[in-house]
Amino acid sequence: MSVIVKVNGLEIKEKTLYKIVDKIDNNALDGLREFGSTKIPQEYMSNIIQCPWDARSGAYDTGFYIHSPCYNGLNEEDRKIVVSNLQEHIIKPFEQMYGLGMLDNKNFDYWSNYSVDLEEGRIFNTANIKDLLDLYIAMRAFALTPKDLKGDPRFKDSQFMVEDREVTNKRRNERDINYMDALQQFFTLVSTSKHKLIPILRYTRMNGADSMNGETSDTMLSSLFKNWIDSDVSNVDNFLRVVSMTNKKAGLEEVTLYSHLLDMNKKGKVSKIGDEFVYADVTLGADLKTAAKNLATKSSLKELKVKIIEEHSENIE
Repeated sequence: MSVIVKVNGLEIKEKTLYKIVDKIDNNALDGLREFGSTKIPQEYMSNIIQCPWDARSGAYDTGFYIHSPCYNGLNEEDRKIVVSNLQEHIIKPFEQMYGLGMLDNKNFDYWSNYSVDLEEGRIFNTANIKDLLDLYIAMRAFALTPKDLKGDPRFKDSQFMVEDREVTNKRRNERDINYMDALQQFFTLVSTSKHKLIPILRYTRMNGADSMNGETSDTMLSSLFKNWIDSDVSNVDNFLRVVSMTNKKAGLEEVTLYSHLLDMNKKGKVSKIGDEFVYADVTLGADLKTAAKNLATKSSLKELKVKIIEEHSENIE
């Protein structure tokens, strides 16, 4: 669908459904955060907002004219493009239906009585001109936070988030596919290349991975892995990224060296002196991942890399 206008981070598209969802606050009380909310759960949550008013110009800041205060900082050519799109997709269709001049920014009778009802679960269908106007004004007023901009301070007073249903469904489908792919790759590695899987899990920083070794049971590995990927969708992406790394020799070497360095650090063979990790009086890097990358890629560390590999009980394939 073509984009009508981008308002405060949200692309408003033609013939598209947008849904209001509750706004999650990571600073909320634990009980509310578990519920996934900023507020005490209620059966019905709503809010009513109006079009922003600009006291300096003495008019409503609709964004429907090129000198709207909301365009401060935007050059005139860009203002004209935005306003032209709004004229075509909102102003003309709306005024054909409800009357010429209805959306004029100085139509005080209309705008002073105009309001947008915001409630969790409300759907805006931009094929409907009233829904389109309501969504546009809500975004102009910073009353809805685009889901991708959660945490943006411009929306600190908004009670709800808004999501593009098409984009959300597409992402959900992609996440489902990635989730199944992660499980399939995990179980393949458990059964065929456990010695490769454990360094991968360590590199991803999966909970409990640092204490794993070749003797860790498949049942324990599976349980920890499932809990981990279920806890955060980013863990799925992280796992697949590291698996992809190890499909190339250089990536596999880096991941495996990182696992070796973890063990050596526990035994005191690799230690941090100042801001750098050191082995055999050679500086490796500020953290163990950087150290592993340096060992895998720097020709000056080749002899040291071979020594580390030979000293470790596991071999790089």
